[in-house]
Amino acid sequence: MTEATGIRQLRTQLTSMVRRAGAGERIVISIGGRAVAQLGPVEALQDAWPGGRLDRALREVRGA
Repeated sequence: MTEATGIRQLRTQLTSMVRRAGAGERIVISIGGRAVAQLGPVEALQDAWPGGRLDRALREVRGA
């Protein structure tokens, strides 16, 4: 299910909309009638590096 909402409505109902997104809904956010972003559930993350974890690879790349 996808719903469209304006930025003003998003500001007033943010907690509710984030919960709905977490439950699987996708919400398209518009500014001035133009779609600019999408709020939705987090997709399952997969390792980008075979045999390694993404967080470790990022730390390595960043030199941490």
